[in-house]
Amino acid sequence: MARLIANQITGQIGQQVVVDNRGGANGIIGCDIVARAAADGYTLLYAATAFAIMPSVSKKLPFDVVRDFVPITRVGVLEGALLLVHPNLPVQNVRELIELAKGRSLTFGSPGVGNSLHLMAELFNVSAGTLDDDDLAV
Repeated sequence: MARLIANQITGQIGQQVVVDNRGGANGIIGCDIVARAAADGYTLLYAATAFAIMPSVSKKLPFDVVRDFVPITRVGVLEGALLLVHPNLPVQNVRELIELAKGRSLTFGSPGVGNSLHLMAELFNVSAGTLDDDDLAV
């Protein structure tokens, strides 16, 4: 999405806009780079829900999400989630998945600890009654 936006901005201002993805630590590394950059308008942060969650799930951040950043626009509502299972898993719907999970330990994958998809999966486990106290990964 950031590259699509950058292309539109490039067309409007006549100056090349470069997207520099800095992955790692659930977005903390990229956010820190932007927080430390000169306040000259040449460095922008395109952030997702994880940005708002960071202070709640990270003990110490190298920046302050309120003090070090100023929102300039809302791009849209992009966050979504799909619940997918392996085709060989013997379930046809969510109810059957919950029953299976109550009978044995299942695992799930998410893009990182503490991001919105991870928290959605943990909330699903709590709501479905499939989470043991020692299973919580946060």
